[in-house]
Amino acid sequence: MASNNDNYYFDGFIEQAEFSYQIVEKLNYIFANYEKINLRTAMDELHLLEHTADIKHHEIMEKLSKEFLPPIEREDIANLTQQLDDLTDYLEDILILLYTYHVDGVNETILQMMEIIDKSVSQLIKMLTIFRNYKHDRTIYKYIIEINRLEENGDILFHEFMHKVFEEEHDARYLISQKEVFTKLEEILDTAEDIANEVANIMMKNP
Repeated sequence: MASNNDNYYFDGFIEQAEFSYQIVEKLNYIFANYEKINLRTAMDELHLLEHTADIKHHEIMEKLSKEFLPPIEREDIANLTQQLDDLTDYLEDILILLYTYHVDGVNETILQMMEIIDKSVSQLIKMLTIFRNYKHDRTIYKYIIEINRLEENGDILFHEFMHKVFEEEHDARYLISQKEVFTKLEEILDTAEDIANEVANIMMKNP
């Protein structure tokens, strides 16, 4: 489906998703060795990754603005690269929220949510890797379905945890911090699902 020039966009989508997975890996390490005192330094490290991902997003948009005939609709490329950029932003936000609210430690449910996010972003990369050949490789749909399934699992985990937290006695700071962090974790899974659905929509428009 794609010429060497067209491959630029498909390679760019993969690269953006890989930046997100690098942040996921760093978050997993930070959570496994969680020390509130180290959050400021860790935030700077994550921001460097997010900034590099931003540069890639801007490069794609700059090339698109000059492109005469892109491989898929201009609007679809713009939407997909923006959603992928949002994903890296939201992942970076997790550490910012933990720092902002002086969160002393990460609980088991956060680790469970991160495990789902890890799987979701991994599936996203696999999906985008074969995106350029979707007309000949229909296995892409299994990744789209799996990303949607993982989002549903995360949604259930989010609501069950929040129900439990507000049922118990906690101070306001704890309630606010947990609600903000878990809402952002859920938003990450929602964004991964949005990316998968955007790919599905593009394929439907270009059978």
